[in-house]
Amino acid sequence: MKELIAEVTKNDKFLRLKSKAEFYENPELIHRTASLLLFNDKQELMLRKIAQRGRGALDLYDFSVTGTVAGESYKSCLERAIREELGIELKITELFKFFYEDYLGRCFNTVFVVEQFCEPQNLIIKSDAIRWISLATLKKDLKQFEERFDPQFIQGVTKYLDANLN
Repeated sequence: MKELIAEVTKNDKFLRLKSKAEFYENPELIHRTASLLLFNDKQELMLRKIAQRGRGALDLYDFSVTGTVAGESYKSCLERAIREELGIELKITELFKFFYEDYLGRCFNTVFVVEQFCEPQNLIIKSDAIRWISLATLKKDLKQFEERFDPQFIQGVTKYLDANLN
């Protein structure tokens, strides 16, 4: 079954559902993505590393959870992705939305947060690796090792860091 994704206008207004393949074939199309910043009780951010993701970044650190919006809201999309990728339910809060564009495509990404998350013993993480990192260390690593991070993650987390770190 084809995975359908919401195509939107430059103002983030819904147009229609299209197959993921159509977005791969035409990088001018704009879609919606939702991402999660997940913090543990030590105020460390969870990063995940995916060895290969579609046609995108390889072996780079990224948001804790991401989802591609189909015929649903950004929040519903991320709640679904959390269940699929972590195997749990979480209360999420919307932080901000940003527009991202590169040679592979264009999207609106709405970022949500869960703060002071206590990791359960039975947490399912669909990822090749996870890393918990303080915001101060992350900020340094983004400057020193930028090539280790997904470019869309860099844009979104930099916006968060600018608003939350002095």
